[in-house]
Amino acid sequence: MENKNLTRLIDKYSTKVYNLAYRITGNKCDAEDIVQDTFLDVYNNIDKFRGESKVYTWIYKIALNNSLKKKKEITKDYITDKLDEKIEQFADEIPPQVREWSNNPEKAYLINELVTAIRRECMFFMTNILTEGQRTVYILKNVLDFSYEEISELLDISKEVIKARLNRARKNLVDHFKNRCKWIDPNNPCTCKSRVGFGLVYDPEILRRVEMMADSSKATKEYSTVIFKDDSDIDNFYKEMLPLDFDNQILKDYLNIPQ
Repeated sequence: MENKNLTRLIDKYSTKVYNLAYRITGNKCDAEDIVQDTFLDVYNNIDKFRGESKVYTWIYKIALNNSLKKKKEITKDYITDKLDEKIEQFADEIPPQVREWSNNPEKAYLINELVTAIRRECMFFMTNILTEGQRTVYILKNVLDFSYEEISELLDISKEVIKARLNRARKNLVDHFKNRCKWIDPNNPCTCKSRVGFGLVYDPEILRRVEMMADSSKATKEYSTVIFKDDSDIDNFYKEMLPLDFDNQILKDYLNIPQ
């Protein structure tokens, strides 16, 4: 493959590949590795591409397979035992940055931004309660906005199976949040133990991102409160999740593509 053709594919698809990889694995470093592996596979196998599907579907399928393979390496013990142990370290701690924000009226609005960001990260992580089949379909459809046709081609399942998995995933998430999440009902037992601690362990860069998001006008976007009037409300919450930026120059450097 010529460099200019690979560059065009990277420029067009790398950000969505990165978001796909991150949402499946829940780890930014793993997602970056998956993007590199995906486009290295594209580079090495483009001559074998028969054109039976659209090129972007082929790329996303490689990315999805790489992501699911990486996800299997993250054991249940890591998600539960080791994560809970780390959260305990934060349970009674407020980071110095947050204490400074609390004492500075000019920066108090950052607390709200932090809580909003942690809340969304926490609720995204809870998609891990789903089976792999349910979670993959739900993320592809409601977080990444793939069409039924694209999901069908990526996973080689019918539209009816997709809809069935979406319905089951939606029901499981709603049941979990209604009965076990303090974000929804303060009377629920919080399975995250410490919401601030959970957010910081799951996404250590969250403080830096909150500061970068906040502008001098303090007029940042407020996300809608999740109130489950019906099961479709959970879909709207996940559809509001903003995509992450990806610096594809890192990928080009990795693949030795000249600027």
